[in-house]
Amino acid sequence: MELFIISFFTIYQPVSLFFKGKIMKIIRNSDLCYACKTCQLACSFHHTKTFWPERSSIIISRNPQDGTIKWRMNATCDKCVDEEESLCVKYCIYGALQVVKEVKDND
Repeated sequence: MELFIISFFTIYQPVSLFFKGKIMKIIRNSDLCYACKTCQLACSFHHTKTFWPERSSIIISRNPQDGTIKWRMNATCDKCVDEEESLCVKYCIYGALQVVKEVKDND
């Protein structure tokens, strides 16, 4: 299983996802992310129609000793294909997540 890791110490680091011939990147601003796990709940609702964090494509953890946040997205992410926009980005209450779409070069 492939995991994408975004470190607490990186302000903007993209998670690249291939979708419909384009590269879609979800960018997390670590200065705005407080590990509230709203994105994780929104993702689990997309997959199961229930709030079930263990079924989410997003895994968030906070180290209680130093407060560092790890935000990972695994390979089960389907980019919210049936939704108008990614639910993790839509429901991030702090505005820490953004989607950037780029056209894939076939050269």
